[in-house]
Amino acid sequence: MTDYERIVERLTLPEADYKLSSAFSLEEKQSLLNLSSDLYNAFGELSVDAYIESTRELDELMVDGIDPGGIETEVLHDPYMLRIFIPEYPPHLQQYTKTKFSRRLGYGMVTGRWYRYMSVALLKLRQKGSVPFTEKVVVIYKYHFPKDKMDADNYAQKTINDALRDARIVKDDSHKYVTVVTQGVTDKEKYGIEIIVLSESDFCSHYIEENRPL
Repeated sequence: MTDYERIVERLTLPEADYKLSSAFSLEEKQSLLNLSSDLYNAFGELSVDAYIESTRELDELMVDGIDPGGIETEVLHDPYMLRIFIPEYPPHLQQYTKTKFSRRLGYGMVTGRWYRYMSVALLKLRQKGSVPFTEKVVVIYKYHFPKDKMDADNYAQKTINDALRDARIVKDDSHKYVTVVTQGVTDKEKYGIEIIVLSESDFCSHYIEENRPL
């Protein structure tokens, strides 16, 4: 038996134990839930570390302002809006809690990468003639998922908002200047996040047009 198979066997809940646990008190069930959450976070952190390490060349390119591939940008008019597509998802909220054995947070590694993603995308938009918005905006986060029943509200978007603010695309990322709309669509061709920035006054007409029945 491999180490992987051994761990899977240890972590698999037998049906008999599942039935037995139904008689536990609320406090005991909550304690088990906390243990399972620790396991989820621990393996999530290990997965993040492995992913970051295996794709480190992306960071090296983006530090120099180079698109590593897959970043799409558009400056649209009538109405004026900015569109970005990045073939990756922002940090998953539940995957980066500090774990029992870790000495650092994988969250910081991934948010750093996302700031670099946005820096490259915003540079491409400036080269295409983007200008700052002078009024309140709506930022639409549209997640392209490969399958149904994936939650669009499980991801941290703060780094994206911060990058829009720091690039002066929006005046500030507070609620006074930015309204956020989160959506999810099933897209079997490509996955990632589509980011659309437009004036609040143009949002309703854009939403109606985008969701018009075929």
